[in-house]
Amino acid sequence: MSSHQNITVRNFREKDLYRVAQILLDSFRNKFPRMQQFSEEKQIQFLIDASFIDSHAFEGYTVAELEGDVVGVMLLKWRGQIKGKPRHRISVFRLFKNYGFWQVIQMIILALLLKEDPTKDECYISHIAVAETARGHGIGTRLLKYSLQYTKEILGLSTTSLYVASSNTSARSLYERTGFEVHREKKSRLTSLALHETTWIHMRLSHREYSGRPGLVMKNGWWLGCFGLLGIPHLDTLLLFLKGEAPAMGLIGLSWFLMFSYLIPEKR
Repeated sequence: MSSHQNITVRNFREKDLYRVAQILLDSFRNKFPRMQQFSEEKQIQFLIDASFIDSHAFEGYTVAELEGDVVGVMLLKWRGQIKGKPRHRISVFRLFKNYGFWQVIQMIILALLLKEDPTKDECYISHIAVAETARGHGIGTRLLKYSLQYTKEILGLSTTSLYVASSNTSARSLYERTGFEVHREKKSRLTSLALHETTWIHMRLSHREYSGRPGLVMKNGWWLGCFGLLGIPHLDTLLLFLKGEAPAMGLIGLSWFLMFSYLIPEKR
């Protein structure tokens, strides 16, 4: 647990669920236009029932308190994270019955579009939200700094990353002030239709100290390079081709040698 002035960041507790659902609904309400036909109470319950909001505690699921009131939430993801099983779960058929077919389908599509699998050396901020009534108190900054500390000191990973909508200039400004840099942009017609956002900006902050020159790091999936050994039996084909005694199509078998490229370190 860590604190700064009157802001405290701690692990999520199950009693926080309803308040967290309120904060996320307020922050992302415009992403769920079909839900606005429901009362606020039913919208919150829908988010919980559809498992769009995690209802159980696990490492990386944190909230921010201001003078004892939960005013912010952040979810971190990394490879090997143990989340456990949620206690609150209902069937898809019951979701259809309670909330309507198209509302549930939209939620499933949104969940798939927003899914991001972090790399092995990365902690990914899945979402971060602050209650509307508590904005301007440095809560978002406090949560971001907590994520950086958690990534580096607890997880021992080299990078913290997140996605932000290109239209969300205030959030992007906050991330840049905290030290995040633009890594790449992702454009999708699907997210444009479902979320009314065409361009998403991937930002990240590296915890490696700059040494003046990039270091050599083994590629992800380096072990695939071992399959290059399967090209050795085709060496005679290569020799025949060089002598002009084998057709070019005979070199297809030598493609196994290309797998050796996975064993060549890359500069990062």
